[in-house]
Amino acid sequence: MTNTKRNLKRIVAVGALALASLIPNRVDAETARYVATKDQGTMYVEATTEYKLPLRIKGFTILDLNWQGQGYFGKTYVSRDLRHGFDLSTQVISDNEVYTKAGLGLTYAQVPRDGTFVKLGVYPVFTSEDARLEVIVGQKLPKGFGANGYFDWDFSRAGNGKFHYGEASIGRNLGKAKINYNPVLKGKETGNELEHRVSIGCDF
Repeated sequence: MTNTKRNLKRIVAVGALALASLIPNRVDAETARYVATKDQGTMYVEATTEYKLPLRIKGFTILDLNWQGQGYFGKTYVSRDLRHGFDLSTQVISDNEVYTKAGLGLTYAQVPRDGTFVKLGVYPVFTSEDARLEVIVGQKLPKGFGANGYFDWDFSRAGNGKFHYGEASIGRNLGKAKINYNPVLKGKETGNELEHRVSIGCDF
Protein backbone atom coordinates (compact mmCIF):
# COMPACT_ATOMS: atom_id res chain seq x y z
CA MET A 1 0.00 0.00 0.00
CA THR A 2 1.42 3.39 -0.98
CA ASN A 3 1.93 6.16 1.56
CA THR A 4 -0.59 8.33 -0.28
CA LYS A 5 -3.30 5.67 -0.09
CA ARG A 6 -2.50 4.94 3.56
CA ASN A 7 -2.69 8.63 4.46
CA LEU A 8 -5.97 9.00 2.58
CA LYS A 9 -7.49 6.16 4.54
CA ARG A 10 -6.34 7.72 7.81
CA ILE A 11 -7.94 11.02 6.81
CA VAL A 12 -11.22 9.22 6.04
CA ALA A 13 -11.18 7.50 9.44
CA VAL A 14 -10.44 10.67 11.41
CA GLY A 15 -12.97 12.70 9.43
CA ALA A 16 -15.68 10.07 9.83
CA LEU A 17 -15.21 9.89 13.58
CA ALA A 18 -15.22 13.68 13.88
CA LEU A 19 -18.46 14.01 11.93
CA ALA A 20 -20.11 11.13 13.77
CA SER A 21 -19.28 12.75 17.11
CA LEU A 22 -21.00 16.04 16.34
CA ILE A 23 -24.07 16.75 18.47
CA PRO A 24 -27.29 16.67 16.38
CA ASN A 25 -29.16 19.98 16.43
CA ARG A 26 -32.41 18.44 15.15
CA VAL A 27 -33.80 14.91 15.16
CA ASP A 28 -36.11 14.23 12.22
CA ALA A 29 -37.21 10.65 12.87
CA GLU A 30 -36.64 7.86 15.38
CA THR A 31 -37.80 4.25 15.25
CA ALA A 32 -37.33 1.13 17.36
CA ARG A 33 -38.29 -2.46 16.63
CA TYR A 34 -37.89 -5.96 18.04
CA VAL A 35 -36.73 -8.50 15.46
CA ALA A 36 -37.54 -12.18 16.02
CA THR A 37 -35.53 -14.89 14.26
CA LYS A 38 -35.64 -18.69 14.20
CA ASP A 39 -32.59 -18.81 16.47
CA GLN A 40 -33.44 -17.17 19.80
CA GLY A 41 -29.78 -16.28 20.31
CA THR A 42 -29.80 -13.96 17.28
CA MET A 43 -32.93 -11.97 18.17
CA TYR A 44 -32.21 -8.27 18.52
CA VAL A 45 -33.58 -4.80 19.12
CA GLU A 46 -32.94 -2.27 16.37
CA ALA A 47 -33.01 1.51 16.77
CA THR A 48 -32.66 4.08 14.00
CA THR A 49 -32.52 7.85 14.02
CA GLU A 50 -32.27 10.56 11.34
CA TYR A 51 -30.92 13.95 12.34
CA LYS A 52 -29.43 17.21 11.16
CA LEU A 53 -25.86 18.20 12.07
CA PRO A 54 -24.16 21.60 11.85
CA LEU A 55 -22.94 22.88 8.48
CA ARG A 56 -26.00 21.45 6.68
CA ILE A 57 -24.83 17.88 7.20
CA LYS A 58 -27.37 15.04 7.44
CA GLY A 59 -26.94 12.03 9.69
CA PHE A 60 -28.49 8.58 9.96
CA THR A 61 -27.62 5.92 12.57
CA ILE A 62 -28.84 2.34 12.82
CA LEU A 63 -27.93 0.17 15.84
CA ASP A 64 -28.73 -3.51 16.41
CA LEU A 65 -28.48 -4.77 20.00
CA ASN A 66 -28.48 -8.52 20.60
CA TRP A 67 -31.43 -9.47 22.81
CA GLN A 68 -29.23 -11.64 25.05
CA GLY A 69 -26.51 -9.04 25.45
CA GLN A 70 -24.07 -10.78 23.11
CA GLY A 71 -22.93 -7.72 21.22
CA TYR A 72 -24.06 -5.00 18.84
CA PHE A 73 -23.64 -3.78 15.29
CA GLY A 74 -24.20 -0.27 14.00
CA LYS A 75 -23.72 2.05 11.04
CA THR A 76 -23.62 5.82 11.04
CA TYR A 77 -23.90 7.76 7.79
CA VAL A 78 -23.06 11.45 7.53
CA SER A 79 -23.56 13.18 4.20
CA ARG A 80 -23.45 16.58 2.58
CA ASP A 81 -25.64 17.54 -0.35
CA LEU A 82 -23.79 18.25 -3.57
CA ARG A 83 -26.15 18.82 -6.52
CA HIS A 84 -28.80 17.03 -8.56
CA GLY A 85 -29.47 14.30 -6.01
CA PHE A 86 -25.81 13.47 -5.27
CA ASP A 87 -24.35 13.48 -1.75
CA LEU A 88 -20.80 13.12 -0.47
CA SER A 89 -21.18 10.40 2.17
CA THR A 90 -19.10 8.93 4.97
CA GLN A 91 -20.01 5.63 6.61
CA VAL A 92 -18.77 4.53 10.05
CA ILE A 93 -19.23 0.88 11.05
CA SER A 94 -19.36 -0.19 14.70
CA ASP A 95 -19.03 -3.96 15.21
CA ASN A 96 -18.97 -4.59 18.97
CA GLU A 97 -16.86 -1.45 19.34
CA VAL A 98 -17.48 2.24 18.78
CA TYR A 99 -15.27 2.37 15.70
CA THR A 100 -14.41 -0.60 13.48
CA LYS A 101 -13.90 0.94 10.03
CA ALA A 102 -15.09 3.78 7.83
CA GLY A 103 -15.70 4.46 4.18
CA LEU A 104 -16.01 7.47 1.91
CA GLY A 105 -18.10 7.65 -1.25
CA LEU A 106 -20.99 9.13 -3.21
CA THR A 107 -24.72 8.47 -3.04
CA TYR A 108 -27.49 9.30 -5.47
CA ALA A 109 -31.15 9.41 -4.46
CA GLN A 110 -34.04 9.53 -6.90
CA VAL A 111 -36.69 12.11 -6.03
CA PRO A 112 -39.64 10.07 -4.64
CA ARG A 113 -42.42 9.70 -7.20
CA ASP A 114 -45.64 7.72 -6.84
CA GLY A 115 -44.39 6.34 -3.53
CA THR A 116 -41.20 4.92 -5.06
CA PHE A 117 -37.73 5.63 -3.63
CA VAL A 118 -34.33 4.49 -4.93
CA LYS A 119 -30.90 5.32 -3.50
CA LEU A 120 -27.51 4.12 -4.70
CA GLY A 121 -24.29 4.38 -2.69
CA VAL A 122 -20.74 3.68 -3.85
CA TYR A 123 -17.98 3.57 -1.22
CA PRO A 124 -14.65 2.89 -2.99
CA VAL A 125 -12.42 4.17 -0.15
CA PHE A 126 -12.40 2.32 3.19
CA THR A 127 -9.98 2.24 6.09
CA SER A 128 -9.99 -1.54 5.54
CA GLU A 129 -9.69 -3.26 2.16
CA ASP A 130 -13.46 -3.05 1.62
CA ALA A 131 -15.26 -1.37 -1.26
CA ARG A 132 -19.05 -1.40 -1.29
CA LEU A 133 -22.01 -0.81 -3.56
CA GLU A 134 -25.27 -0.25 -1.67
CA VAL A 135 -28.81 -0.12 -3.05
CA ILE A 136 -31.82 1.06 -1.02
CA VAL A 137 -35.34 0.87 -2.42
CA GLY A 138 -38.78 1.65 -1.05
CA GLN A 139 -42.35 1.51 -2.28
CA LYS A 140 -45.57 2.70 -0.63
CA LEU A 141 -48.48 0.30 -1.15
CA PRO A 142 -52.25 0.72 -0.69
CA LYS A 143 -54.03 0.51 2.69
CA GLY A 144 -51.00 1.42 4.79
CA PHE A 145 -48.74 -1.33 3.46
CA GLY A 146 -45.20 -0.72 2.33
CA ALA A 147 -42.06 -2.50 1.17
CA ASN A 148 -38.40 -1.57 1.26
CA GLY A 149 -35.04 -3.23 0.94
CA TYR A 150 -31.31 -2.80 1.49
CA PHE A 151 -28.68 -4.73 -0.53
CA ASP A 152 -24.90 -4.48 -0.77
CA TRP A 153 -22.11 -5.97 -2.85
CA ASP A 154 -18.37 -6.20 -2.19
CA PHE A 155 -16.49 -4.89 -5.23
CA SER A 156 -13.05 -4.79 -3.62
CA ARG A 157 -10.25 -6.70 -5.30
CA ALA A 158 -10.88 -9.67 -3.01
CA GLY A 159 -14.68 -9.49 -3.21
CA ASN A 160 -14.83 -9.16 -7.00
CA GLY A 161 -18.44 -7.95 -7.00
CA LYS A 162 -19.77 -10.70 -4.74
CA PHE A 163 -23.18 -10.22 -3.11
CA HIS A 164 -22.71 -9.57 0.62
CA TYR A 165 -26.01 -8.86 2.39
CA GLY A 166 -29.64 -8.05 1.68
CA GLU A 167 -32.66 -7.33 3.84
CA ALA A 168 -36.26 -6.68 2.82
CA SER A 169 -39.21 -5.42 4.83
CA ILE A 170 -42.85 -5.96 3.87
CA GLY A 171 -45.58 -4.90 6.25
CA ARG A 172 -48.18 -2.44 7.41
CA ASN A 173 -48.25 0.70 9.50
CA LEU A 174 -50.87 0.78 12.26
CA GLY A 175 -50.66 4.39 13.40
CA LYS A 176 -47.14 4.69 14.79
CA ALA A 177 -46.80 0.92 15.12
CA LYS A 178 -45.31 -1.29 12.39
CA ILE A 179 -45.56 -5.04 11.80
CA ASN A 180 -43.24 -6.48 9.16
CA TYR A 181 -41.95 -9.64 7.56
CA ASN A 182 -38.17 -9.22 7.15
CA PRO A 183 -36.44 -11.84 5.01
CA VAL A 184 -32.63 -11.58 5.04
CA LEU A 185 -30.24 -12.90 2.39
CA LYS A 186 -26.63 -13.44 3.47
CA GLY A 187 -23.79 -13.97 1.03
CA LYS A 188 -21.78 -17.08 1.96
CA GLU A 189 -18.81 -18.87 0.43
CA THR A 190 -21.09 -21.81 -0.31
CA GLY A 191 -23.93 -19.67 -1.72
CA ASN A 192 -26.56 -17.25 -0.49
CA GLU A 193 -28.45 -18.14 2.69
CA LEU A 194 -32.06 -17.01 3.30
CA GLU A 195 -33.23 -16.30 6.85
CA HIS A 196 -36.85 -15.49 7.78
CA ARG A 197 -37.54 -12.79 10.38
CA VAL A 198 -40.53 -10.87 11.68
CA SER A 199 -40.51 -7.56 13.53
CA ILE A 200 -42.76 -5.23 15.44
CA GLY A 201 -41.79 -1.60 16.02
CA CYS A 202 -42.92 1.96 16.42
CA ASP A 203 -42.06 5.51 15.40
CA PHE A 204 -41.30 8.22 17.94
